Amino acid sequence: MNGCCKDQHARLLLEESITLKLWLEHLGLELPPASTLSDNLNAVSNDTRRLIHDVQLRYILQGGLDDFQKCFIDSTAVEANTERPTDSTILVRLIARVRATGGNLHRLDVCERRVMEQEKVPVADKIISLSDSDASFIVKGGWNTEVGYRPQLARSGGGFVTALVLPRGNAADSPHLVPMAQEQITNTGVIPSMVSADHGYSTQQGLEELLGLGVKVVSISGAKGKKIIEAQKWKSQPYRQARAERSAMESLLFTLKESFEFGEMMRRTHKNVLAEMLEKVLAYNISQIIRVQKKLSEPQEMQRAAA
Repeated sequence: MNGCCKDQHARLLLEESITLKLWLEHLGLELPPASTLSDNLNAVSNDTRRLIHDVQLRYILQGGLDDFQKCFIDSTAVEANTERPTDSTILVRLIARVRATGGNLHRLDVCERRVMEQEKVPVADKIISLSDSDASFIVKGGWNTEVGYRPQLARSGGGFVTALVLPRGNAADSPHLVPMAQEQITNTGVIPSMVSADHGYSTQQGLEELLGLGVKVVSISGAKGKKIIEAQKWKSQPYRQARAERSAMESLLFTLKESFEFGEMMRRTHKNVLAEMLEKVLAYNISQIIRVQKKLSEPQEMQRAAA
């Protein structure tokens, strides 16, 4: 859940875990070195992590914990494991690296154009991070910027993460409306009756595609959504409810970041960051399964206590 077993904080949690300690003692084992744990974790592919996610969702559906009739979609800014370098710092560090390899000469050229020639360089050509070459400037909401990633997530009505997609760069939300809904459909095997997203996902073509898939309510909030949705539908109870329930997505993102450290990555590069995100989503879903099962069992326990 902490993203990297070599991290000092994560290692401390492992070493102080009474449950883990007792389990290992029962097996006659000791806690392996951090490098051994890391090698074993890295041996698990992202395809395997996605397979585990699919099994989770199948368990949730078969156990009656969620019917996956609702799909809420949103993206969030996630901080990469890096520092935002200045051009002068990049120049110094790259010059040091050039002594060992000439492969970074083109990157040095970009810095020279900006510093020496005062030239405006396209964002795609800029060096954002020396430690994570896949990290990008992420803008969310038009105000705050981060060096990191911008994952797309889908949430079910029962609060489970049903889809996770990690685009490269600061990808716009609108092209992901249909793909994210399709990702939930693929993962759960259920076509939701309602899909709800914020104004950033506004697209007439996407709205029509989802309706064509059999989604009954495709709700896009804000002025942009109101512009492309028929007035009668916009004012109807199902669409009003879809807009009101969309705030649940904000609750999910808050919980992921605060309780599962989803907002700060420990690993670097796109493949490894995706692996870390998938692991944190799996951990969250397990926690949510336990929470929902406990909630569903409470009435039965009260009845038994009353009897």
